[in-house]
Amino acid sequence: MSDKNEDSLLGGYRVLDLADGKGIYGTRLLGELGADVIKIEPPQGSYERNIPPFFNDEPHLEHSIYWLYRNTSKRGITLNLESSLGRELFIELVKTSDIIFETFSPGYMESLGLDYRVLSEINSSIIVVSITDFGLSGPHSNFKGSDIVNLAASGATILCGLPGRAPCTAPGALANDIGAIYGAIGAMLAIFNRGATGKGQQVEVSVQEAAMDGICPWNVPGYSQSVATGSAPGLRLRPRVGPLLTIPCKDGYFTFHVLTEKQRAGFFQLIGNPPEVVEWAKDMPFYEMIMRMPEFIEIAHPYFRERTKDDLFVHGQELGVPICPIYTPAEYVEDRHVKARGFFAEVDHPVAGEALYPGVPYKVTELPSSVRRPAPTLGQHNIEVWCDEFGLAQEDLGTLRAAGVI
Repeated sequence: MSDKNEDSLLGGYRVLDLADGKGIYGTRLLGELGADVIKIEPPQGSYERNIPPFFNDEPHLEHSIYWLYRNTSKRGITLNLESSLGRELFIELVKTSDIIFETFSPGYMESLGLDYRVLSEINSSIIVVSITDFGLSGPHSNFKGSDIVNLAASGATILCGLPGRAPCTAPGALANDIGAIYGAIGAMLAIFNRGATGKGQQVEVSVQEAAMDGICPWNVPGYSQSVATGSAPGLRLRPRVGPLLTIPCKDGYFTFHVLTEKQRAGFFQLIGNPPEVVEWAKDMPFYEMIMRMPEFIEIAHPYFRERTKDDLFVHGQELGVPICPIYTPAEYVEDRHVKARGFFAEVDHPVAGEALYPGVPYKVTELPSSVRRPAPTLGQHNIEVWCDEFGLAQEDLGTLRAAGVI
């Protein structure tokens, strides 16, 4: 039966998820808002099922933590779009759907006869979200990308790492997930507009552009201003990562970020106003201290060694200093604040088993969002969708499976 949650913000809307890693986090967000998200995979399963780490370090199509987290709150079916019958079945799905997420290379959907122009003739209210590495137009539109490529191409990577050393990149899939979030935002804006016009539209997202806008949007204005004033551009911005360095203390690491004179005074008070530190910073504007933060940390480091993370955190916050421990996963899960907000959700997957998952990072007074179901196993809802909703007989399903259509 249909998974339409009428008591939720997006209850009654159906999303067809053809996305890879550039879009699956965005469709997860729509699923948590109540949309009936149907994850459509090729019969052999999506590539992302093979991305480590795996539960119990056992490679398995149903064990990828990357996959399991990004596909909660979805149903799952299989379909081969490169077969003519698979395309016919997809068109039947389009007739009852509101949003399609796709992340194929530019021109691929058109080669299948399933581009937005064709789909909008089948369903004039359909919204197609197309997420690509470099956009659907421009000289790089057909270039191949990945999360690390998109971070580098966005200009974010050059800002990361220690001054004087090679730049480094972020863990996880930061650029792709930001692109997916922008895709979800674009889909909801298009839904809002459709309420006034009755018409769907295509939403295009470049992950390169999304990563720039979502991670380091100040970099371009800074560069532009530097060029306009004749000052040195580019790497002058990199030392500003200094305040975000990891600093060792008695039982781990912490970080802090002083942005005002008051915060700097509070931090000096926290470490006991040592004369050599106070003298070093005397008459120094706090913004210059930010630029020279590695030098400051070297001077002040002896005063951190005998303090615990919790001691620095609690007393630093009391003094108005933005300071925080660098948590291990265990420390974050057990944090009293996180527990009090009920952020984590218990999710029981039929193969991977029960585990804590990050929940919904926003709260809505009416019709709250939630993790509604575990990620689907491969083809888990084929019978539910193809037979119960679209009327295929189960023996027909077996024939389609044998033919490689599902």
